[in-house]
Amino acid sequence: MLDRLLTWSTVALAIFTLVLAIFTALMWLATYRLATHAKETAVQQTADTKEAMAIASSAAEAAKDNATAALGSNRAFVHATPYWFTTDEGGAYFGVGWTSGGNTPTRELRTYIDYVVTDGELPADFVFPEDASPIARGFLAPKQMFNGPRIPATSPLDVSISEQVRTNAKKLYFFGWAKYFDMFHNTPERITKFCFLVNGGRGEYGFPVHDYYNEAT
Repeated sequence: MLDRLLTWSTVALAIFTLVLAIFTALMWLATYRLATHAKETAVQQTADTKEAMAIASSAAEAAKDNATAALGSNRAFVHATPYWFTTDEGGAYFGVGWTSGGNTPTRELRTYIDYVVTDGELPADFVFPEDASPIARGFLAPKQMFNGPRIPATSPLDVSISEQVRTNAKKLYFFGWAKYFDMFHNTPERITKFCFLVNGGRGEYGFPVHDYYNEAT
């Protein structure tokens, strides 16, 4: 009887051990599959996150480009157009008319103008007075134009000098700048620079743009 019980106990223990081994194997397999799935999910989530970040970055760049384009088309953009007139005595004044492009007005507009009469070409190293005190202050509405200060400031260019400029015996250059801000937040100060040569001939004047100091930001 005792031998039979021992035999059944041994068989039961063997069966239990087998069942435990099978259960352990199944648990390991389930854990392995879970870990594999989690890894695949993590890899997919990483890829999805990178794709989402790329899409967001692309959208941000597109928004920035659109904002830049909108700023470029709407901001004030000041440019200079030369003008002149003569007196009854034959003297002459010169200046520039300021025009604002874009769809918004300027802020804190300041302008400056000066001139020099030379026997030859203006040297390439000529120092333009960018740090000079403004001669005039004002405001430009969108598409508005007004004539800035003239040169000479107090009296017309002497008749003898005017005649030499008209015949190209001397060269007259007039130059200056407009400094201003546009209406958009955190945008830099803008500056438009100009330099024109007064080209005489046939009783009229032309105004070729000088090779230097003609630019705008």
